[in-house]
Amino acid sequence: MRRLLLAQIFSCPGQDPFHSDENIRPVPVPFGRLNVDVSGSKLYDLTNHIEFIRFKERRGMKSPLMYQTTDYDCGPTAVLNALRFLYDRNEIPPEFLSKAYSCMLDRCNGEGVTCRGGTTNAAIRYYVDWLKIYAREVHYNILVRYIDGEDVSFKEDSLIRKCLTMGGAAVVRCFAEEDHFITLTGLQMGTSENPYDPLEYVRVFDPWYMEQDLWQNSRIQRVFDRPKSCNLLVPVENMESEYLDWYSLANHEEKCAALFVRTGKGYVIHPETDLSVKSIFPDAGQ
Repeated sequence: MRRLLLAQIFSCPGQDPFHSDENIRPVPVPFGRLNVDVSGSKLYDLTNHIEFIRFKERRGMKSPLMYQTTDYDCGPTAVLNALRFLYDRNEIPPEFLSKAYSCMLDRCNGEGVTCRGGTTNAAIRYYVDWLKIYAREVHYNILVRYIDGEDVSFKEDSLIRKCLTMGGAAVVRCFAEEDHFITLTGLQMGTSENPYDPLEYVRVFDPWYMEQDLWQNSRIQRVFDRPKSCNLLVPVENMESEYLDWYSLANHEEKCAALFVRTGKGYVIHPETDLSVKSIFPDAGQ
């Protein structure tokens, strides 16, 4: 015997799925355990009762970048923000989140307490290697690379510059009063005619939430209207500073970076034949 399951099918992007009575239609489904597709959406398991399952169109929906939850999780937060910047919400497998939090937060503090020392370079490298294997096995459209030492810079033709120029994102270890990870999402030229103002900025999302500026440097600009890409504009000079300036990479003893580039239609379509991509990701297409 069959029973009717009422399923709400939302065809309007952005509509609140929990407060709408429009577009309700009955869908006949068998009693008990369900695994049925309706308009391309899966109905989840139901047992011995009728539920309302709400469907919402999610294509083209990116999530805002997020702030860290604790004092210690800037590493996994910065990595996941790079993926949020590149992909729509329904394009990010939940395995990416599970792996990020399970393999990072691996450093102990001075008292030997686990998780309270943040994330090591080894954990970032491990996650990048895991992501490479995942992408190769399931043909996920991403290129990733771990770099450290002298490769981490903003010099001309640097790997980070090339990655950002082709629309990618980078996660870097930097100085921000202490060890810290941030997400870089692009480059932008300065617009001021003042010769003393920076000529070039890096679009940065710092996952450490602050209600007021902590730096004594007016050249760093807060950004409030780009929640899906950046919350700061940081002069390239800061990143290349040889002093322990805010967001400096150059003088960091353990500097490292993870590079992320999305591939596929409208992005890097043929990474195995594109020389500019091969210069950043030598194992692309393998």
